[in-house]
Amino acid sequence: MHLYQIKNLSFSYHHGRGQSLNPIVAQQVLNDISVDIGKAELTCIAGPSGSGKSTLLNILGFIDPVQTGQIFYGDQNINNLNSKMIDRIRLFEIGFVFQDFQLFDVLSVCENVEYFAARQGLPAGERRNRVDEALSLVGMQDYYRRLPRELSGGQKQRVAVARALAKKPKVIIADEPTANLDSKNARSMIELFQKLVSHHEQTIILASHDPVGQGAADRLMVLQDGNIQQDVRRRAFSNAV
Repeated sequence: MHLYQIKNLSFSYHHGRGQSLNPIVAQQVLNDISVDIGKAELTCIAGPSGSGKSTLLNILGFIDPVQTGQIFYGDQNINNLNSKMIDRIRLFEIGFVFQDFQLFDVLSVCENVEYFAARQGLPAGERRNRVDEALSLVGMQDYYRRLPRELSGGQKQRVAVARALAKKPKVIIADEPTANLDSKNARSMIELFQKLVSHHEQTIILASHDPVGQGAADRLMVLQDGNIQQDVRRRAFSNAV
């Protein structure tokens, strides 16, 4: 079964104020993209800077709107949902991991991981169970009370992954998650993603320049100037319809 079905997706950014000396200029970022993304896959989106990787992730994470085309998420046509419905999907079903970690400096590891689960309105006991499970999955259960400043870059990124997992999301979207890591920690992060996909049937979509991430992905999509130049699925997607 597909998680996303993307049909004729285009997106552009607009610059300028519409004045004679500062006219509005449209910058096309994605050009008529049509692609399906399956469940329980590690999909890597590659391509040079400016190719549209981050924009595509933002649209898949429902941060940026659908301008032209259609996106089906499960059996829901996102074009037909209002902002409140989309916000709920983003809160309950999508986890995000960023290259700069985006942890709260004044919160402990436990509190950082619990943050979005708390926003979901879960009772304290369930939140704590989710925190324990997520930290155990990423191998950070011994750092419960540490602050982010006491962690290495690799450890911070594992906490960021745990925070995403604590939401119990259907999909994790990761934008250059290894960009600020050394080669050892980068490889460890990709191995963690592979484990989450193969052992826990987690769907992960990442954008990455890292050849390790590109080589380890079940599926590699390469963008160039907003177009899909290559789309290779290395592992058979048995649930595809």
